[in-house]
Amino acid sequence: MPVTFRILPTHSLAYVRFSGQVDLRETFAEFDNYTRHPDFRPHQSQLIDLTEVRDYERDFSRIMELQAHQTEAFLGGKTPVHLIFVAPDDVTQSMAMAALRSWNNLHAVVPLVLPSLAQACEVLAIDPSELSAATTVVG
Repeated sequence: MPVTFRILPTHSLAYVRFSGQVDLRETFAEFDNYTRHPDFRPHQSQLIDLTEVRDYERDFSRIMELQAHQTEAFLGGKTPVHLIFVAPDDVTQSMAMAALRSWNNLHAVVPLVLPSLAQACEVLAIDPSELSAATTVVG
């Protein structure tokens, strides 16, 4: 599956890993799985790792539909949700920017794009080895 997640409750964080060819239908389904997970909380930040993405579906109206669907889940929290995209190359940066466009002017979501997982860990104040151990088995 090109999208999997792991919730790290002690960090109030969902680690989301995309790989291969990203399909929006599968992304919708996995997001729904995430919101039904017992550790889901509306205020959880998202660390979205695009490192292994080769390409993604460029249906921008569906991407905006997905963001609207996600917003419903994110608005339930008392604090903004931080979406940190790890996008190390042109394809992944393009994917992250497509997502960012639909979050413009929405105060419930604070997006950020970084080129490496190490930098994301630094921003989140998480030890990279702790994240690696917690996300070894994803899904």
